[in-house]
Amino acid sequence: MEDRVVLNRRRHIRFSPELLDIAIVGEPSESLDGLETGEFSGRNAGLILEESYSGCSLLFKEGRHLKRRPEEDPDQEVTDTRFEIGQYYRLQVGRLAPLRCVVRWRKEMEPGIAKIGFEFLE
Repeated sequence: MEDRVVLNRRRHIRFSPELLDIAIVGEPSESLDGLETGEFSGRNAGLILEESYSGCSLLFKEGRHLKRRPEEDPDQEVTDTRFEIGQYYRLQVGRLAPLRCVVRWRKEMEPGIAKIGFEFLE
């Protein structure tokens, strides 16, 4: 019988999120310097699948949507949400303070639903 060595390429242990925790994502930027500063304002919410010291994976509904309820801002524009590898964001995961991060990978689960991998930069 041949011995098999299983290698785990992950650098950090994965944690399951707390029940009912979500992640809030700010506006995207093409560069780290272009990220919003000051008060954090969320743009989109995602379901936390896994968390680790260096990043997390989240599940998002992508596509066209309104930022606010129509009765709050009837003249708002419809936005198109799609997370691309290499985009920078400020991300608030659960109860943590907002962190700067970058999209490292994405996996289309079905049309309009994507699993996104973020790497924390601080």
